[in-house]
Amino acid sequence: MRIIIILFCFITLGLVSQTCGTDEYNRGLINENLEHYNDIENKLQQTLLKKSFKNQSVTIPVVFHILYKTQTENLHDSIIVRQLEVLNRCFNLQNSDTSLLTDTLRDYKGNFNINFELAKYDPNGIPTSGITRTHTKELAYSYYNPRIKYDSTNGKSPWDTRKYLNVWVGELRYGLLGYSQFPGGSPSTDGIVISFRVVGNMLYNWNDEYTDFNQGKVLVHEVGHWLNLYHTWGTEECGDDLVDDTGRQRGPTFPSTNCPDTLMSYCDSTIDRVFVKNYMDYCGDECMVAFTTGQVQRGLSSLWSYREEMINHFENQERIIDNIFFIYPSITSGRISIAFYNVNIQSDYYLYITGVQGNIVKSLKINNSSPLDLNLNFLSSGVYNITITDNKQVLQTEKIVVNHQSPYGGEVLNSHQ
Repeated sequence: MRIIIILFCFITLGLVSQTCGTDEYNRGLINENLEHYNDIENKLQQTLLKKSFKNQSVTIPVVFHILYKTQTENLHDSIIVRQLEVLNRCFNLQNSDTSLLTDTLRDYKGNFNINFELAKYDPNGIPTSGITRTHTKELAYSYYNPRIKYDSTNGKSPWDTRKYLNVWVGELRYGLLGYSQFPGGSPSTDGIVISFRVVGNMLYNWNDEYTDFNQGKVLVHEVGHWLNLYHTWGTEECGDDLVDDTGRQRGPTFPSTNCPDTLMSYCDSTIDRVFVKNYMDYCGDECMVAFTTGQVQRGLSSLWSYREEMINHFENQERIIDNIFFIYPSITSGRISIAFYNVNIQSDYYLYITGVQGNIVKSLKINNSSPLDLNLNFLSSGVYNITITDNKQVLQTEKIVVNHQSPYGGEVLNSHQ
């Protein structure tokens, strides 16, 4: 059996420590317990060798912990939902920007078949939005301590990391965009930390310094690490990412390279080329468009050999009949989206929007479970009820606030696809 010795040897590569802090965060964890991490890698390699990983559609429940000092940092639900949409497109090969791949590169792209869904129940079985919000006194967080991950240190303690993917969102120091914990670290800190400035999938007035990373791909990159994928250059110059089809790479490819199809490798005397347009590089959101087949196989092997309990927990979780739809944003300048869950609409359902006096201002028939985008700009500012019935009984009623001065509900629906 091949023993994979994981030694973290770090080099200074431009913005390596400023863009993604995964290597720096995990370095001490791995070097202090090398045998443990070798065991994890060997198990992963056995799963790969026997091809016992499953490429079936699975769902991973996600909880976003938002740590904020100002209301700008307290990202609206709609932004979190849009970020989740990016994850699901990228991990299911549904992102249209794969058109950037040349005919040759298209042969390398892989599909994880992983769906990410906001948790519907918290660890106590109580219905939840899958989003927690915690006001903090911390100016900013970084990778070199886990303060963001504990209630006791002005952060937020995780939900059971064996059963939920925990994503902490906050202000990070020194231009850091995010970092992940590789499989094998402490369960009390497992998950992903990401800057609030790169969550979502469009240009907002608080992320204009990050125009190369404002389409939600940073979290795609970090989830890749969480699935035991390394940067395409490994952890050192011309290092090994333990994936055969990415090409040996000297270091990160930055947006300034203008997204070439491939680059000649400087690491191999043979004619080897680097697959640039990869989620595990630093080439920018406009250029990061695919995982390779080898990365998918490695990530799935890690998922099924290390995080299977999370999948089983979601699939076996007892369902409670509760809400059937979710509105975002609930405070809007005039447009809303309605997402349905826990319901398969086959017969006719009806949606009514009423004012505080009960007067119906809009109604429509619903005959499927596809998300609805509604333009309510014709309504005056105020509080309204949205009710869905099956023509026999009221199934759910939610309040929304129309405020035409709100920053949400205008451009938020005009996102990158």
